[in-house]
Amino acid sequence: MLPQFKKSVQETTSDQEEIQHGPFPVEQLQGSGIAVVDVKKLKDAGLCTVVAVAYSPRKELLLIKGISEAKVDKIVEAASKLVPMGFTSVGQLHAEREDIINHRIQRA
Repeated sequence: MLPQFKKSVQETTSDQEEIQHGPFPVEQLQGSGIAVVDVKKLKDAGLCTVVAVAYSPRKELLLIKGISEAKVDKIVEAASKLVPMGFTSVGQLHAEREDIINHRIQRA
């Protein structure tokens, strides 16, 4: 394989990996059983990603017209399954970022 073509294929693969790990659109909650109507209400309230929903205070979600307490519980549960909500120390975050950088350098 030509070196230029090989590098292009690697860049394309890298771009595809980044897309898969990027912020999930709020529509992805539909796969967890959240109704299309409720997803639309979340978007209308300005919550366009699953991360935004996951980190929104419960009180804020309850203020959305048409979203009951039971729905909020279900939405938060679905969002937290898609978004890791655990605590990460600075040391852990630094090590993860360092691994990503080293991995990209090795691929280049």
